[in-house]
Formats: sequence, C-alpha cells, structure tokens
Amino acid sequence: MTTYTTRNEAIQREIIEPLGEYANEHDIDAIADELIVCDVTGPNAVYSVGEDADFWAVVAANTL
Repeated sequence: MTTYTTRNEAIQREIIEPLGEYANEHDIDAIADELIVCDVTGPNAVYSVGEDADFWAVVAANTL
C-alpha cells in the first residue's frame, strides 16, 4: 500500500493521474471521499486508498 503525507497528494496520485485526460469528467471530491482513508495511529497522519476499495466502481458511480 502506498501512503502519502497529504490528502491532496493522495488524490493527485491515486485518482487524477490514473484518470488522466478524463479526470475532469468525474466528481473528484466524491471519489476521494469514498477511496482515500486517513490513518492517524502514528505520530503523523498518512493517507492511502482503502484496502477494499473498488476504484473503477467508485469512478463509474461519480461520472459527471
């Protein structure tokens, strides 16, 4: 699992980049709300995609 230090970085790498030129055809905030999780068990928060997330199902459900 890849982790990121900010939510915005996780969104960029895990949602916007995979969607590429089609990113603007989707509700990125809604996708992020469903996919990106924050872990604060350590000294710093880290962000990642939830282990059970179905990326393409979430993307399809949030097409504009």
